[in-house]
Amino acid sequence: MLNAFVLASVMGQASINLVQPILIIEKSTINFGDVQNYPNSTCTLSLFERQGSGCLASEWRSGTFHLSGLANKRVTIELVALKHEKYSFTPFLSNGLQSQTYDLKTGELDIDIGAELTLNTLLESGIYNINYLIEVVYE
Repeated sequence: MLNAFVLASVMGQASINLVQPILIIEKSTINFGDVQNYPNSTCTLSLFERQGSGCLASEWRSGTFHLSGLANKRVTIELVALKHEKYSFTPFLSNGLQSQTYDLKTGELDIDIGAELTLNTLLESGIYNINYLIEVVYE
């Protein structure tokens, strides 16, 4: 009786691209300033202006994030608004959208964030903090 065994093997490969992690620091928070508290009150702010039926004369500022990563790489930034039943909050980038691609020429970049706020209902007067998410990935 003849026993035959056939064995085959091959070497596989895997590749990886190690990159420097992206560091994100919030340099300044979005501050709408004073906003009128009534349903459908809207206030929109960007780097240079603030406007809308709900914007009252007061101090305000757009938000700013500082990014550090690999020089000469491209990154895509995505802003995600967290939903709330009592107001609508939409952050946006310099192109007016929630997604934009940037070049990290020197490996450092400041990103300005604007936003639109609309009250859906009358709220209790006071200071509110609204969370949103910023996601940054290499291209």
